[in-house]
Amino acid sequence: MPSFCGMICQSGFAAMRAEGDVGARAIASIDPRCVGALTGVTKLGWIPALNMHTLNRAFLDLAGESRYIAMWKRHTLGTSELAFFQGLFASAIRIFGKTPMGLTRWIGRAWDVTTRDHGTVTVTNTDDRVLVRLTGCPDGACHETLALSMKATVIALLEMAGCVADVDMDTTSLATQGSYTIVGRWSEAVIAANDRR
Repeated sequence: MPSFCGMICQSGFAAMRAEGDVGARAIASIDPRCVGALTGVTKLGWIPALNMHTLNRAFLDLAGESRYIAMWKRHTLGTSELAFFQGLFASAIRIFGKTPMGLTRWIGRAWDVTTRDHGTVTVTNTDDRVLVRLTGCPDGACHETLALSMKATVIALLEMAGCVADVDMDTTSLATQGSYTIVGRWSEAVIAANDRR
């Protein structure tokens, strides 16, 4: 059964709550059992992914895509500071540098430790872009919010590297084949400035 780690659910729920009235309305609009699952799971526990997808969808419907992406960008930046991710994140920076390629390399590993039975994420970096691809997402777990959350993650990491992010998303195969592709691009001039720091 597709599942999310409790730490992601707890931090995602907190991110929604921080969105004021829209977040409160999204939380109030979903089944109380779903809210209970999201708030009752331990950080290292697992719950069915449908609980988080339901909350994400409610927020997207109320707030719109731009605000959804902005909220998940903040969530990504916040999770990089959580003890659960600090070692992974610090290692990525130490090994690969605080560059777009260095920061985005950890996406696949983060996916592996926070999801179960939710497909495979691969990350391919080139000189000026990152390609993030989800494959094998099972029926019933292929939600638009899954791709939008990953798009927001890519934007957040590229911006953390000091770049202006240009990120495209292709979800045409999400419902039929359980896959999506996200392409993030950045400018050479901004990277050169980061490398001099």
